Amino acid sequence: MKVSEVAVAARNRLQEAQKLKEPQIDTAEDLSQIKLPAVDASTAQLDVDILLEYVTGRTRSALYAWPDATLTATELGAFDALIDKRLDGYPVAYLIGRQEFWSLPFCVTPDVLIPRPETELLVETALEFLEPLSEQRVLELGTGSGAIAIALATELTQARIIATDVSSEALAIARHNAGTISSKVNRRLYIDFVLSDWFEFLEKRVEETFDSTLQTKQKTNNSIPSEQTSVAATFDLIISNPPYLAEHDPHLEQSIRFEPLDALVSGDQGLDSLMRIASGATSYLSNNGLLALEHGFDQADAVRGLLVDSGYTCINTHRDLAGLERVTTGSWAASSTIKST
Repeated sequence: MKVSEVAVAARNRLQEAQKLKEPQIDTAEDLSQIKLPAVDASTAQLDVDILLEYVTGRTRSALYAWPDATLTATELGAFDALIDKRLDGYPVAYLIGRQEFWSLPFCVTPDVLIPRPETELLVETALEFLEPLSEQRVLELGTGSGAIAIALATELTQARIIATDVSSEALAIARHNAGTISSKVNRRLYIDFVLSDWFEFLEKRVEETFDSTLQTKQKTNNSIPSEQTSVAATFDLIISNPPYLAEHDPHLEQSIRFEPLDALVSGDQGLDSLMRIASGATSYLSNNGLLALEHGFDQADAVRGLLVDSGYTCINTHRDLAGLERVTTGSWAASSTIKST
Protein backbone atom coordinates (compact mmCIF):
# COMPACT_ATOMS: atom_id res chain seq x y z
CA MET A 1 0.00 0.00 0.00
CA LYS A 2 1.02 3.57 -0.66
CA VAL A 3 2.10 5.78 2.24
CA SER A 4 -0.76 8.20 1.54
CA GLU A 5 -3.36 5.43 1.55
CA VAL A 6 -2.03 3.90 4.75
CA ALA A 7 -1.94 7.30 6.47
CA VAL A 8 -5.49 8.25 5.50
CA ALA A 9 -6.89 4.87 6.58
CA ALA A 10 -5.14 5.00 9.94
CA ARG A 11 -6.20 8.59 10.58
CA ASN A 12 -9.81 7.71 9.81
CA ARG A 13 -9.67 4.75 12.20
CA LEU A 14 -8.43 6.97 15.02
CA GLN A 15 -11.01 9.67 14.34
CA GLU A 16 -13.84 7.16 14.06
CA ALA A 17 -12.84 5.57 17.36
CA GLN A 18 -13.17 8.98 18.99
CA LYS A 19 -16.67 9.48 17.59
CA LEU A 20 -17.85 6.04 18.70
CA LYS A 21 -16.72 6.66 22.27
CA GLU A 22 -18.02 10.21 22.66
CA PRO A 23 -20.42 10.20 25.64
CA GLN A 24 -24.08 11.08 25.22
CA ILE A 25 -25.15 13.46 28.01
CA ASP A 26 -28.88 13.73 28.63
CA THR A 27 -28.96 14.95 32.23
CA ALA A 28 -26.65 16.56 34.74
CA GLU A 29 -26.53 13.27 36.63
CA ASP A 30 -24.88 11.63 33.63
CA LEU A 31 -21.76 13.77 34.07
CA SER A 32 -20.43 11.59 36.88
CA GLN A 33 -20.79 8.49 34.69
CA ILE A 34 -18.77 9.80 31.75
CA LYS A 35 -15.83 7.72 30.61
CA LEU A 36 -13.60 9.84 28.44
CA PRO A 37 -12.51 8.39 25.08
CA ALA A 38 -9.10 6.78 24.89
CA VAL A 39 -8.15 8.49 21.63
CA ASP A 40 -7.91 12.22 21.02
CA ALA A 41 -9.08 12.84 17.47
CA SER A 42 -7.33 16.20 17.33
CA THR A 43 -3.95 14.45 17.37
CA ALA A 44 -4.86 11.70 14.89
CA GLN A 45 -2.81 13.06 11.99
CA LEU A 46 0.19 13.81 14.18
CA ASP A 47 0.00 10.33 15.72
CA VAL A 48 -0.04 8.75 12.28
CA ASP A 49 2.91 10.84 11.09
CA ILE A 50 5.02 9.99 14.14
CA LEU A 51 4.28 6.28 13.93
CA LEU A 52 5.01 6.18 10.19
CA GLU A 53 8.33 7.93 10.81
CA TYR A 54 9.15 5.38 13.49
CA VAL A 55 8.24 2.31 11.39
CA THR A 56 9.80 3.42 8.11
CA GLY A 57 12.81 5.35 9.37
CA ARG A 58 11.90 8.18 7.00
CA THR A 59 11.42 11.77 8.05
CA ARG A 60 7.98 13.33 7.99
CA SER A 61 9.02 15.65 5.16
CA ALA A 62 10.13 12.65 3.11
CA LEU A 63 6.83 10.86 3.74
CA TYR A 64 4.91 13.91 2.54
CA ALA A 65 7.25 14.47 -0.42
CA TRP A 66 6.73 10.91 -1.72
CA PRO A 67 3.16 9.94 -0.82
CA ASP A 68 3.10 7.26 -3.53
CA ALA A 69 5.99 5.32 -1.97
CA THR A 70 4.91 1.90 -0.76
CA LEU A 71 5.37 0.26 2.61
CA THR A 72 6.87 -3.20 2.84
CA ALA A 73 4.78 -5.97 4.33
CA THR A 74 6.92 -5.82 7.47
CA GLU A 75 6.48 -2.06 7.80
CA LEU A 76 2.74 -2.30 7.23
CA GLY A 77 2.35 -5.04 9.82
CA ALA A 78 4.34 -3.13 12.41
CA PHE A 79 2.41 0.07 11.71
CA ASP A 80 -0.98 -1.64 11.98
CA ALA A 81 0.03 -3.17 15.32
CA LEU A 82 1.00 0.26 16.65
CA ILE A 83 -2.28 1.79 15.47
CA ASP A 84 -4.18 -1.00 17.24
CA LYS A 85 -2.40 -0.11 20.49
CA ARG A 86 -3.02 3.58 19.92
CA LEU A 87 -6.73 2.87 19.46
CA ASP A 88 -6.71 1.46 22.99
CA GLY A 89 -5.19 4.71 24.24
CA TYR A 90 -1.58 3.54 24.55
CA PRO A 91 0.58 6.70 24.50
CA VAL A 92 2.56 7.42 21.35
CA ALA A 93 5.65 8.20 23.43
CA TYR A 94 5.64 4.67 24.84
CA LEU A 95 5.02 3.19 21.39
CA ILE A 96 8.17 4.79 19.98
CA GLY A 97 10.12 4.90 23.26
CA ARG A 98 10.93 8.60 23.27
CA GLN A 99 9.54 12.05 24.04
CA GLU A 100 10.96 15.51 23.42
CA PHE A 101 11.25 17.87 26.38
CA TRP A 102 13.10 21.20 26.50
CA SER A 103 14.07 20.47 22.85
CA LEU A 104 15.96 17.38 24.06
CA PRO A 105 15.23 13.72 23.22
CA PHE A 106 14.30 11.57 26.23
CA CYS A 107 13.95 7.81 26.33
CA VAL A 108 10.69 6.85 28.05
CA THR A 109 9.16 3.53 29.06
CA PRO A 110 6.12 2.63 31.18
CA ASP A 111 8.47 2.82 34.21
CA VAL A 112 8.43 6.63 34.01
CA LEU A 113 5.94 9.40 33.39
CA ILE A 114 5.97 10.94 29.95
CA PRO A 115 7.44 14.49 30.20
CA ARG A 116 4.81 17.06 29.31
CA PRO A 117 5.12 20.55 27.80
CA GLU A 118 3.53 22.25 30.82
CA THR A 119 6.36 20.98 33.02
CA GLU A 120 8.74 23.22 31.08
CA LEU A 121 7.25 26.04 33.17
CA LEU A 122 8.82 24.40 36.23
CA VAL A 123 12.22 24.47 34.50
CA GLU A 124 11.75 28.09 33.41
CA THR A 125 10.81 29.13 36.95
CA ALA A 126 13.85 27.33 38.38
CA LEU A 127 16.23 28.94 35.87
CA GLU A 128 14.93 32.42 36.62
CA PHE A 129 15.75 31.85 40.29
CA LEU A 130 19.07 30.02 39.87
CA GLU A 131 20.83 31.95 37.11
CA PRO A 132 21.83 34.97 39.28
CA LEU A 133 23.21 32.75 42.08
CA SER A 134 26.93 32.12 42.52
CA GLU A 135 26.12 28.69 43.93
CA GLN A 136 23.44 26.53 42.36
CA ARG A 137 22.75 23.53 44.56
CA VAL A 138 19.63 21.73 43.44
CA LEU A 139 17.64 18.79 44.78
CA GLU A 140 15.00 17.28 42.51
CA LEU A 141 12.55 14.89 44.14
CA GLY A 142 10.93 12.22 41.96
CA THR A 143 13.05 12.65 38.85
CA GLY A 144 11.44 9.91 36.74
CA SER A 145 13.00 10.12 33.27
CA GLY A 146 15.37 12.82 34.55
CA ALA A 147 13.80 15.45 32.31
CA ILE A 148 13.78 18.32 34.81
CA ALA A 149 17.25 17.73 36.26
CA ILE A 150 18.80 17.19 32.83
CA ALA A 151 17.14 20.27 31.34
CA LEU A 152 18.51 22.36 34.22
CA ALA A 153 21.98 20.82 33.89
CA THR A 154 22.15 21.65 30.18
CA GLU A 155 21.43 25.31 30.95
CA LEU A 156 23.51 25.75 34.11
CA THR A 157 27.14 24.74 33.69
CA GLN A 158 27.98 25.31 37.38
CA ALA A 159 24.92 23.69 38.90
CA ARG A 160 25.31 20.67 41.16
CA ILE A 161 22.16 18.60 41.09
CA ILE A 162 20.96 15.63 43.10
CA ALA A 163 17.98 13.88 41.54
CA THR A 164 16.11 11.23 43.51
CA ASP A 165 13.51 8.62 42.77
CA VAL A 166 12.05 5.72 44.71
CA SER A 167 12.11 3.55 41.57
CA SER A 168 15.39 1.92 40.56
CA GLU A 169 13.92 1.33 37.08
CA ALA A 170 13.22 5.04 36.71
CA LEU A 171 16.74 5.94 37.84
CA ALA A 172 18.21 3.58 35.25
CA ILE A 173 16.28 5.43 32.54
CA ALA A 174 17.29 8.83 33.97
CA ARG A 175 20.97 7.84 33.99
CA HIS A 176 20.67 6.60 30.41
CA ASN A 177 19.07 9.89 29.35
CA ALA A 178 21.77 11.91 31.12
CA GLY A 179 24.47 9.97 29.30
CA THR A 180 22.78 10.33 25.92
CA ILE A 181 22.11 14.04 26.30
CA SER A 182 25.56 14.70 27.76
CA SER A 183 26.98 13.31 24.52
CA LYS A 184 24.53 15.37 22.49
CA VAL A 185 25.48 18.67 24.16
CA ASN A 186 29.13 17.59 24.32
CA ARG A 187 29.77 18.30 27.97
CA ARG A 188 29.42 16.70 31.36
CA LEU A 189 26.17 17.10 33.27
CA TYR A 190 26.72 17.33 37.02
CA ILE A 191 23.84 15.21 38.28
CA ASP A 192 23.91 12.54 40.98
CA PHE A 193 21.00 10.13 40.72
CA VAL A 194 20.04 8.71 44.11
CA LEU A 195 17.56 6.00 45.10
CA SER A 196 15.40 7.59 47.79
CA ASP A 197 11.83 7.93 48.99
CA TRP A 198 11.63 11.73 48.97
CA PHE A 199 14.04 12.92 51.72
CA GLU A 200 14.97 9.44 52.96
CA PHE A 201 18.62 9.56 51.86
CA LEU A 202 19.11 12.94 53.53
CA GLU A 203 17.46 11.74 56.72
CA LYS A 204 19.89 8.80 56.77
CA ARG A 205 22.77 11.20 56.23
CA VAL A 206 21.66 13.19 59.28
CA GLU A 207 21.55 10.00 61.34
CA GLU A 208 25.00 8.95 60.13
CA THR A 209 26.42 12.39 60.95
CA PHE A 210 24.89 12.25 64.41
CA ASP A 211 26.16 8.71 65.08
CA SER A 212 29.67 9.62 63.94
CA THR A 213 29.73 12.74 66.09
CA LEU A 214 28.35 10.86 69.09
CA GLN A 215 31.18 8.34 68.83
CA THR A 216 33.68 11.21 68.75
CA LYS A 217 32.07 12.70 71.84
CA GLN A 218 32.29 9.42 73.70
CA LYS A 219 35.97 9.13 72.86
CA THR A 220 36.90 12.72 73.70
CA ASN A 221 34.24 13.43 76.34
CA ASN A 222 33.50 16.72 74.60
CA SER A 223 30.09 18.15 73.79
CA ILE A 224 28.70 17.74 70.29
CA PRO A 225 28.96 20.93 68.23
CA SER A 226 25.41 21.81 67.19
CA GLU A 227 26.38 22.60 63.61
CA GLN A 228 27.73 19.08 63.13
CA THR A 229 24.43 17.48 64.03
CA SER A 230 22.15 20.00 62.35
CA VAL A 231 23.49 20.45 58.85
CA ALA A 232 23.73 17.43 56.59
CA ALA A 233 23.05 19.18 53.27
CA THR A 234 21.37 22.35 52.12
CA PHE A 235 20.08 23.34 48.71
CA ASP A 236 19.39 26.63 47.01
CA LEU A 237 16.47 25.03 45.18
CA ILE A 238 14.31 22.01 45.88
CA ILE A 239 12.12 21.18 42.91
CA SER A 240 9.53 18.53 42.22
CA ASN A 241 6.75 17.44 39.91
CA PRO A 242 5.28 14.92 42.35
CA PRO A 243 2.17 12.74 42.09
CA TYR A 244 -0.84 15.03 42.48
CA LEU A 245 -3.89 13.24 41.14
CA ALA A 246 -6.65 12.14 43.50
CA GLU A 247 -7.31 8.41 43.76
CA HIS A 248 -10.53 8.63 41.75
CA ASP A 249 -9.55 11.35 39.28
CA PRO A 250 -11.46 10.77 36.00
CA HIS A 251 -8.28 11.41 34.00
CA LEU A 252 -7.09 7.99 35.16
CA GLU A 253 -9.57 6.54 32.67
CA GLN A 254 -7.62 8.13 29.82
CA SER A 255 -4.25 7.22 28.30
CA ILE A 256 -2.40 8.10 31.50
CA ARG A 257 -3.70 4.80 32.89
CA PHE A 258 -0.70 3.26 31.11
CA GLU A 259 1.74 5.39 33.12
CA PRO A 260 3.07 4.35 36.56
CA LEU A 261 0.26 4.84 39.06
CA ASP A 262 2.64 5.63 41.96
CA ALA A 263 3.94 8.60 39.98
CA LEU A 264 0.43 9.92 39.38
CA VAL A 265 -1.76 9.37 42.44
CA SER A 266 -1.23 10.75 45.92
CA GLY A 267 -4.09 10.22 48.35
CA ASP A 268 -7.79 10.89 48.14
CA GLN A 269 -7.27 14.56 47.29
CA GLY A 270 -3.94 14.28 45.46
CA LEU A 271 -2.13 16.39 48.06
CA ASP A 272 -0.25 13.82 50.17
CA SER A 273 3.10 14.07 48.35
CA LEU A 274 2.86 17.85 47.99
CA MET A 275 2.26 18.12 51.73
CA ARG A 276 5.19 15.86 52.60
CA ILE A 277 7.57 17.74 50.32
CA ALA A 278 6.46 21.18 51.52
CA SER A 279 7.05 20.29 55.17
CA GLY A 280 10.20 18.22 54.62
CA ALA A 281 11.99 20.71 52.39
CA THR A 282 12.27 23.22 55.22
CA SER A 283 15.00 21.05 56.77
CA TYR A 284 17.19 21.14 53.68
CA LEU A 285 16.75 24.55 52.04
CA SER A 286 19.49 27.14 52.45
CA ASN A 287 18.67 30.60 53.72
CA ASN A 288 16.38 32.24 51.14
CA GLY A 289 16.28 28.95 49.25
CA LEU A 290 13.32 28.24 46.99
CA LEU A 291 10.84 25.38 46.86
CA ALA A 292 9.22 24.95 43.42
CA LEU A 293 6.30 22.55 42.97
CA GLU A 294 4.21 21.57 39.98
CA HIS A 295 0.61 20.72 40.83
CA GLY A 296 -2.81 20.25 39.30
CA PHE A 297 -4.54 23.19 37.66
CA ASP A 298 -7.14 23.28 40.46
CA GLN A 299 -4.74 22.78 43.40
CA ALA A 300 -3.02 26.16 43.56
CA ASP A 301 -5.04 27.44 46.54
CA ALA A 302 -4.39 24.24 48.47
CA VAL A 303 -0.65 24.28 47.70
CA ARG A 304 -0.32 27.93 48.70
CA GLY A 305 -2.00 26.97 51.96
CA LEU A 306 0.49 24.14 52.50
CA LEU A 307 3.39 26.53 52.02
CA VAL A 308 1.92 29.10 54.37
CA ASP A 309 1.37 26.43 57.03
CA SER A 310 4.99 25.27 56.67
CA GLY A 311 6.36 28.79 57.15
CA TYR A 312 7.34 29.80 53.60
CA THR A 313 7.25 33.41 52.47
CA CYS A 314 7.11 35.18 49.08
CA ILE A 315 4.69 32.54 47.82
CA ASN A 316 3.87 32.85 44.12
CA THR A 317 1.91 30.80 41.62
CA HIS A 318 2.86 30.75 37.93
CA ARG A 319 0.52 30.06 35.02
CA ASP A 320 1.31 27.79 32.09
CA LEU A 321 0.75 28.65 28.43
CA ALA A 322 -2.89 27.62 28.76
CA GLY A 323 -3.33 30.20 31.51
CA LEU A 324 -3.70 27.54 34.22
CA GLU A 325 -2.09 27.81 37.65
CA ARG A 326 0.58 25.13 37.37
CA VAL A 327 3.67 25.92 39.50
CA THR A 328 3.84 27.37 43.01
CA THR A 329 7.02 28.58 44.71
CA GLY A 330 7.90 29.62 48.23
CA SER A 331 11.01 31.10 49.83
CA TRP A 332 12.50 29.73 53.05
CA ALA A 333 14.37 31.60 55.79
CA ALA A 334 16.58 28.79 57.13
CA SER A 335 16.85 28.14 60.85
CA SER A 336 20.06 27.00 62.56
CA THR A 337 18.88 23.47 63.22
CA ILE A 338 17.37 20.80 61.03
CA LYS A 339 13.78 20.03 61.82
CA SER A 340 12.42 16.53 61.67
CA THR A 341 10.39 15.77 58.58
